[in-house]
This record gives sequence, C-alpha cells and structure tokens, in this order.
Amino acid sequence: MCKLGEGSFGSVFLAKHKLSGVSVAIKVISKERIAKSFNCNNEVFQELEIMREVSQGDCPNILKLVETFEDETDFTCVT
Repeated sequence: MCKLGEGSFGSVFLAKHKLSGVSVAIKVISKERIAKSFNCNNEVFQELEIMREVSQGDCPNILKLVETFEDETDFTCVT
C-alpha cells in the first residue's frame, strides 16, 4: 500500500487486491480528527451516501464504491 495523499481528516492509499490484482483507493478517515465537530461527522456520512449513489451509475469517470466499514478509530472507504 502506498500513500496517495492526506487531508484534514484522513489519508488515501493505493492498494491492490491480493487475489484479483485490481487496484483500489482506500480512504481512511480518523474519527478522532472529526470528533470535535458534529457537522463534520455529518459531512462524512453525507459523503459516503453521495459516493454510494453516484457509484451505482455506469460512468467510467466516476469511482465505484466497493466497500465501507468502520472500527473504533476510523471510517474506511474502498473505491
């Protein structure tokens, strides 16, 4: 996995699926960094919902949302 970039709330990594070899971007958003503002927390959920909606189309220029999950410290999106 290599780091592609970092923002205010988290980082984006490039990874490759072990079995298929397909490259994916993994966005990891730190819950600690967004805990100070409920509005930011809402924005994370809004972003996830928007990603779900637009990834249902068939446009080659829009990333497909593959998976989302969270643990005690982070929200994670795989595209």
